[in-house]
Amino acid sequence: MGFYQTQEAGFELPANWTDASINMLEYPRPEGLIRVGLSRAERGNRDLAASLEEVIVEQRRKLPFFELLGRVDRVCGGLPGIDTRVTYEESSRKVYQRALSFVIGGRFFVLGVKGTATQEAEVDAMFERAASTFTLRARPSGA
Repeated sequence: MGFYQTQEAGFELPANWTDASINMLEYPRPEGLIRVGLSRAERGNRDLAASLEEVIVEQRRKLPFFELLGRVDRVCGGLPGIDTRVTYEESSRKVYQRALSFVIGGRFFVLGVKGTATQEAEVDAMFERAASTFTLRARPSGA
């Protein structure tokens, strides 16, 4: 049995489970919510670039008016990552999103910040603060 622990609780699960959870934090602003998201996913044995390319292809297919504005290699918390900037439409509003993608423990991990396109400067500032303070946490063996 594996033990899964959240901030609120912990419980046992059968062996070989994978963490594909998403954490979403919301920051209310007069122009609308800014959201900070953390997601984890299994991407097989693909490397970081291949995993991110798969996500971008998926986003192009699913998100109306999706546009990749930029993509740059970046190191955060001692890990190689890829920083992306995108826009798309959601609920008739143009959304601006920054994301930092990593492979951590064999899992594809994304730290993203998104808001409306009019909140671009604030989203960028929040993203840069999160990226500049990003650190890895020790995990129990087998987790």
